[in-house]
Amino acid sequence: RTGARRLSALHVSGGALEPDRARRLRDALRVPVLQGYGLTEVCTLSHHQPPGSRPGLGAVGVPLPGTECRVVLPGGPRPAPVWSTGEVQIRGPQLSPTAPAGPAGAVPDADGWLSTGDTGYLDADGGLHLVDASGSVFACDDALVAPAVVERVIGQDPRVADCIVADWPDPARGALVWAGVVLRERPPGDGRGLLDILDSVAEQANARLGPGEQIRRLEALDAVPRRPGGRPARRELRRRLHALAAVEAAA
Repeated sequence: RTGARRLSALHVSGGALEPDRARRLRDALRVPVLQGYGLTEVCTLSHHQPPGSRPGLGAVGVPLPGTECRVVLPGGPRPAPVWSTGEVQIRGPQLSPTAPAGPAGAVPDADGWLSTGDTGYLDADGGLHLVDASGSVFACDDALVAPAVVERVIGQDPRVADCIVADWPDPARGALVWAGVVLRERPPGDGRGLLDILDSVAEQANARLGPGEQIRRLEALDAVPRRPGGRPARRELRRRLHALAAVEAAA
């Protein structure tokens, strides 16, 4: 039919739905895009965007009735300011005493708070925005680094076709930001021309990133390693980087 839109593929995963993708999905289907949030350790959702609400693109909604959510800073249960990134913790009746342990074997603490391992922030209306999934976030000095945030900044460079970010172990700082990029146009060989482009990509990205998010190692890739569903194969990449770091430290 004239004017009809055709959706050739729709991939759904357990990761955060980025605002730009949510906007494109909304525009393509011409329907509101509402999100929710839950965990294996939770009997049902902890957050949702109620039908009829004004959807905030990128948010997973507000807590269900009787459910509490907070975002805490590294090193203890200090609440993070609004719009500031930290670890997401939830408390509510969904946390069954017989539920499986959470990330890294976590269980609710003595006050009933479960550390989800996910990173996010709260907006001024109490809506939760997920930044990165459990197991991806790492610490550099006193800062939590969410690879997805750094990837979004790098990906805005018109010279970059794709990218992936992970942690490079560092005994003094905990970890450093390592990034692999696929360039749209790559100069032949691995000479000065390629190094100049990589230095420029890192410099422009670092100008928009926080102190703990600064890219310290940048590598050109032929392709970003991904799982069959399209999500970055970050766990396998981290194993390779940690092995390379160990060899480098021993040299």
